[in-house]
Amino acid sequence: MSESIFGDMDTEEIKEISDNPWGVDDGWYHVFIEKAWKSSKEEKNHANFTFKIDEPENGFHGMPVRTRFQVFPGIKSFNELDADEQRELKKLKKFLTRGCDLSKEEAAVVRYEELISTELFVKVRNTKSKDETREFTNVVDAVSMRLAEEMDLTGNRSNLSDL
Repeated sequence: MSESIFGDMDTEEIKEISDNPWGVDDGWYHVFIEKAWKSSKEEKNHANFTFKIDEPENGFHGMPVRTRFQVFPGIKSFNELDADEQRELKKLKKFLTRGCDLSKEEAAVVRYEELISTELFVKVRNTKSKDETREFTNVVDAVSMRLAEEMDLTGNRSNLSDL
């Protein structure tokens, strides 16, 4: 009899392996921004960020997690945007100020390349597609290193959920 493709691994354990190869467990992770760029797809523009988990003791060390925010090049005034579009820019501003520790003035003029290597904590949450056939790993919150240290959260991540 030939060996299983999984070798000697326990059958029950194999059944429990996630089908999402990019999946990361829900929770807070120390990361750095590995990539930051603008993309355009179907007449929508996004500010994209790829973070790399930087926790050598964690099984997810080195794994990427991503987020994106819709941006609106060519729009001259915030008031030109509808409520959903304004919410997108508010989320981006919150990410830049709270997550990347930029002042409001710095956030208004920062360039993508200036954010590379920024260290922060991000909160990851996994969600299923509406038809439940796919799983998505989403970054749903971010806290700067300074804020995490001020609140003594770097050693006790369970407190990060209180933010």
